[in-house]
Amino acid sequence: LIEEKKLKSEELEGWAIAKFLQTPDEKFIEQGVPLLREVAARMAHRLSTSLRMSEKIFKNLEMKVNNFTHGPNAECLLKYVIKNNGKSGFNDVAEIGGAFKTGENVDFIIERDETGLLKPIKINLRGQEYDFDMEEFNKLREEYNEKKQQEKKQ
Repeated sequence: LIEEKKLKSEELEGWAIAKFLQTPDEKFIEQGVPLLREVAARMAHRLSTSLRMSEKIFKNLEMKVNNFTHGPNAECLLKYVIKNNGKSGFNDVAEIGGAFKTGENVDFIIERDETGLLKPIKINLRGQEYDFDMEEFNKLREEYNEKKQQEKKQ
């Protein structure tokens, strides 16, 4: 594609991640690597640590937790939990502006009301605010926990 001038060399990584996110589960199983949903579940677990920390926050305290990762981990999580135009997740990473570029970030806005109840989580990505699918997030967290329990039994 680069040789045919259909893709610039600096676009190659984003193109590869977009194709990766569209790969059928069978290919991952054949290669013996984690499925996209398993990667998303691991990332949901990491994000859940911030949720647990937020339970301990005092009123009027602002907290920012930084987690660093590389592609396509964040894209895998967003594939399931971002709500765009009322629809959960995405089929093509182009729906959220493409794969992350080096140094790009996503913010998950985690806030609690004055009684400590969790407010709906918001996602800030590339200057846009998206809703967060808490139901799907909780499913991913549960899948992660179940997998870890199975691994302990082995």
